[in-house]
Amino acid sequence: LTMDLSRKYLHRVITYPTSKGLSLTDLWNTAMADVQMTGVFETDFCMDEWRDVIQSQQITSLEDYLTVQRTGRGKQFDRAGREKFWKVAEQYRALCDRKNVRDADWAQNQLVEIVRSTPDCRYKTVIVDECQDLRTPALRMLRALAGEQRKNDMYLSGDTRQRIYGGRISLSQCGIQINNRSRVLKLNYRTTEEIYNFAMQLQKEYQYDDMDGKSMSKDQSTCIFHGPAPFLRHFGDPEEEAQEMIRHIRKLMDASVLPSDIAVMVRSNQLLYAMRSRLERNGLQVLSVTSQQPDDKSIPGVRLMTMHRGKGMEYAYVYLPCLCRDILPSRRDLEKAADEEMLHEIYLSEANLLSVAITRAKKQVWLSYSGRPSELMERYIR
Repeated sequence: LTMDLSRKYLHRVITYPTSKGLSLTDLWNTAMADVQMTGVFETDFCMDEWRDVIQSQQITSLEDYLTVQRTGRGKQFDRAGREKFWKVAEQYRALCDRKNVRDADWAQNQLVEIVRSTPDCRYKTVIVDECQDLRTPALRMLRALAGEQRKNDMYLSGDTRQRIYGGRISLSQCGIQINNRSRVLKLNYRTTEEIYNFAMQLQKEYQYDDMDGKSMSKDQSTCIFHGPAPFLRHFGDPEEEAQEMIRHIRKLMDASVLPSDIAVMVRSNQLLYAMRSRLERNGLQVLSVTSQQPDDKSIPGVRLMTMHRGKGMEYAYVYLPCLCRDILPSRRDLEKAADEEMLHEIYLSEANLLSVAITRAKKQVWLSYSGRPSELMERYIR
């Protein structure tokens, strides 16, 4: 939707950090080079600062940026640092204009006023699923698309325990009023109580919000199905781990379980490529489910995907291998943490991600690691 509206009203193409051709990464690297700031900031820092501070709070001037709160962004950023970054941001804006591109957050903020003044853009009802993963600019744009608040103007569903793309949001600050209009859904129809309770153990140390600035009460969900408890296995090395998992998968297939009802989920694309090679070397047919390849039930094979890609999916049997230290969370993400607050958010996001992956299973879930376990798994091992 953002792409279509951006082309029609902004006459700009949306680009992302890894887009082919001209990517956000390229644009920020060029902007830093143009103003002689290469090496002063990391590219990821620039993209996050632009997204989570400037676009989230609709900052349009240096004066406002110098005084804005940067909650959740780590250590204090002094005036000199902000002034340097603002030069990079201004050059980034200029490059985007020159190349006729926008990032999604910037485009969504610009589209709000256009939508408000263009009646043809309005929708009778806007329905949003997984709204906990939307950022503030997207919610502002959706509010504008729904027009003035009225009965049945918007329907949103979400669960902050499944937030895996970061960024706390306040619906009311986006013009979406939920006071006396919200309901908590308490029946779980997908997975078993044993799987659900196992997943919830990952999140019991964290506080979750209601997407409007208030703390969420203790989970009161009820599962209507029961089944075997998830089991956690430790192996000496990745090859031994893969071989035992493959034997386990073959037993299911020998018991007439369809390969398309079995999913293997891993933390990263790098692990996905390595796992596909292992599975295929051992004679298993595999369908890699990616952003370019949806899960097509007419295509045979065990499903293989990243944990992020598994969000919203469901399978009878789910395998979660490689839950190792330095993989979940990744060492690279941990090194980016500037202080305890950012470190907390990283572990919270990873706990949510693993919990989401576990609850993709309707009947049974396998978890395994080799070497040292992820810190998130240690509570199960003691």
